[in-house]
Amino acid sequence: MMLIVDNDSLIGSVKSGIKNYSIKPDSGNRWKVGMNIEFWTANPRFKQLNPIKFGTSIVSEVFPITIDTENNKILFNSKIISNLDDLNNFAFNGGFENWNGMKNWFKKPFNGNIIFWKQFNKI
Repeated sequence: MMLIVDNDSLIGSVKSGIKNYSIKPDSGNRWKVGMNIEFWTANPRFKQLNPIKFGTSIVSEVFPITIDTENNKILFNSKIISNLDDLNNFAFNGGFENWNGMKNWFKKPFNGNIIFWKQFNKI
């Protein structure tokens, strides 16, 4: 399955191994453990965007997630993250500078899936 990462900072975080998950709306629950992931800078169907495949991996875990930006909470895998240090760490591992950066990205309460991967393989 394709995973589009179209932000230079996030691409760098994926390549360096800092970013090991992606949060997606995924209302159809398409992401499954064991699926192959292809990382692209843009959708390869749109050649005018000059898409580049920059890596592969395998889905290791998938969980429903709620990001409550108004109350500074993240809920997934029966966990509640609400301590600022933990929120900052979670955001950093997702490729954001800190929790405020992640809040600015999501801006409103969000429900979706968090997709984790193991061992990013550069191309």
